Amino acid sequence: MGDYEKANIYVQKAYNNTVSQIDFSYKTSCSADSRKNLLRSFVVVSSNSIMSLIYLEQIQNLDSQFTLFLQFENKMAIDTDLNTFYTHRKYSNYFLIAGAKITRTGITSPDFTTWVKQFYSLEKKFPRRIAFFCYDSIALYYLINGSFNECQSAISCILNDKNVYKQFPDTYSSALIYQLFLNFETDDFDILESNTKKAERYFENYFPLPKYQKYILEFFDKIRIVTGRKKQSHLMIEFQNKIKLVKKSSDNSDTPYHQQIIFIDFDCWLESKITNRSFIEIKKEKAKTNPPFKHQ
Repeated sequence: MGDYEKANIYVQKAYNNTVSQIDFSYKTSCSADSRKNLLRSFVVVSSNSIMSLIYLEQIQNLDSQFTLFLQFENKMAIDTDLNTFYTHRKYSNYFLIAGAKITRTGITSPDFTTWVKQFYSLEKKFPRRIAFFCYDSIALYYLINGSFNECQSAISCILNDKNVYKQFPDTYSSALIYQLFLNFETDDFDILESNTKKAERYFENYFPLPKYQKYILEFFDKIRIVTGRKKQSHLMIEFQNKIKLVKKSSDNSDTPYHQQIIFIDFDCWLESKITNRSFIEIKKEKAKTNPPFKHQ
């Protein structure tokens, strides 16, 4: 049995709650290289498992899976490269989980700011792909949480990089979308107009959008010229109905789940504006009546 298969067995047992911690007794019976390979496999498998839980909407299992992942930390000291590899995955997993929890259930992470500060002190040593992945999750979390200055800082880290729009178009496209939400939230309608046009040009040339994101872009293009609370609410209700139809679509390529693992629930965001309540409040309410735990 290979190292990756061994790691997969342990993680699967963790899913089934048949192990409370990983058994590292293998270290007495295998070579140093095998230990390193197995530990690396644990990190990869556990990280993939976290992503799978989010895709499957099993949000209630994320904390226990991350606790399992953190058991690796003390084991990584055997090798500098391995420890670095683990550290990169630790931060990307944490931000991914925090983003999934707040977007799916409205649950915030009390220690989020501490993790962000630690990440910013280390990020220059991160591979760019992972760093941008973390920026993306940080921007989305702060956007939903109403921390707009912090959201702008994370967005700027993505948009100000001269290579990201071609190297990582998925991350760049997310940042362009978040920027529109942020401009609306901060009443920067002049900037919203220019950023909407910028996003339209980019998506036309580099990154074709499915219906879900197209409607977001179309909404911000229209809302910036609509004045008056009543007219804005009518427009929001119109787009809320469009988004609900997309969510019900059987074509997975038109759903946000097909595009990115965490995303802003546009339907919920529109409802928060229509009813003058916070996104988090509405998401918590919806999570109680319709928990996002599809695959039990």
